Amino acid sequence: MNRAVATCIIGDEAQAFSMLSLPRIEKYAQTIHAELIVLRWPYPQHQFIPMAKFHLQKHLSRFSEGIFYIDNDTLVSSHTPDIFEVAPKTGISAVWDSRTELPNPEWNKFIKAAAALTEIEPWEGYFNNGVFLVSPSIVTGK
Repeated sequence: MNRAVATCIIGDEAQAFSMLSLPRIEKYAQTIHAELIVLRWPYPQHQFIPMAKFHLQKHLSRFSEGIFYIDNDTLVSSHTPDIFEVAPKTGISAVWDSRTELPNPEWNKFIKAAAALTEIEPWEGYFNNGVFLVSPSIVTGK
């Protein structure tokens, strides 16, 4: 596979929530023909939660289309489109508040797809690093 969907499960609470979220993330990965990566962090839940995402970089070179990261507390709906088809193909794409003017009109396609992930509105000006697509170009510059 040339694409992956990743999530991170840290601590007991996340493990409990993953009983609900992980089957949805797994189904989404299967639907879009992506490999599933589940990162687990060996430290207590309150320590280094964002740091686990940095471990995605060691997987990035394996996937020419990139890795779509979804926090474990995100419930993927059955109508979420293939994010690799609607997001920009280079760099990092992340969920941006749809009320914010975006510098690249192509990103609006990504916003619509990302909005399908949840029914919860992001805060104004809020950039969510809990849902993002990263391309190998972020490392290679190509």
